[in-house]
Amino acid sequence: MPETRTVYLQFKKLPQKAYYEYYFFYKAHRLEIAQLDFAEYIEIKHDFIKALYFMDEYTSLHKEADLLLEEILNHEKFEESIRFFYLETIFWKAKAYLNSNQNKKAILIYKELVKLVPEDKKYRRTLFSLLFQQNYLKEKKGLAVVVLLLLGALFFNAILIFYIIPFYTEFRTYFEIIRNSFFGIGFLLFLFLQTRHIWNAFKEIKAPK
Repeated sequence: MPETRTVYLQFKKLPQKAYYEYYFFYKAHRLEIAQLDFAEYIEIKHDFIKALYFMDEYTSLHKEADLLLEEILNHEKFEESIRFFYLETIFWKAKAYLNSNQNKKAILIYKELVKLVPEDKKYRRTLFSLLFQQNYLKEKKGLAVVVLLLLGALFFNAILIFYIIPFYTEFRTYFEIIRNSFFGIGFLLFLFLQTRHIWNAFKEIKAPK
C-alpha cells in the first residue's frame, strides 16, 4: 500500500491543466491507481477523463466515463466528494457530445444534471441555450417566411427610392404602406417565433424528461 500511496502523491505534484501529463501518468500507473483508496482513485480517474476531453479523445472519454460512473454507483458509500466527481464526469460526457455535434445526446445529459442539481445555474443556462437552439432549428419554415417578408420590405423600399419618389409621387403613400406592412409582419413573426422558442425551452427545463 505505501507504494500505491506514493503514486497518489506523485499525481498531486503534477501541474494544474497538464492534461498530457495526466494522460500518460494514468496510463503508466493504471494498476497502482486501481489499488488506491476509492476517493483517491476516482480523483485521478476523473482528471484522466478530463484530459481525454481536452485531447479530443471523445470515444475513449465516453468509454472511461461510463466505467467510472458504474463504479461510483456500485460503491458502498456515496460521499459528497464522490458525488462531486460523479457530477463532473457526467458533465465532461455532455461537453464531449457537444463538441461532436451530438446535441440531442448532450441535451439528455444536461436534463439529468438539472434533475440532480436543480440549484446549479450553469447547467440550467446551458440546457436552456441548447433547447432554444434545437427549437430554433426546427422552425425553418417560419424563419424562411420572416426572411421573405424582410426581403419584400427591402424590395419595395428600393422601388420607392429609385422609381416612385422621383417619378410617381402620387403612389408614394401606397408603397410606403406596403413596405411597412411587409417589415412589420416580418418583425412581429420573428418576435413571435423567438418568444415561442424561449417558452418551450423553459417548459422543458421545468419538467426535464
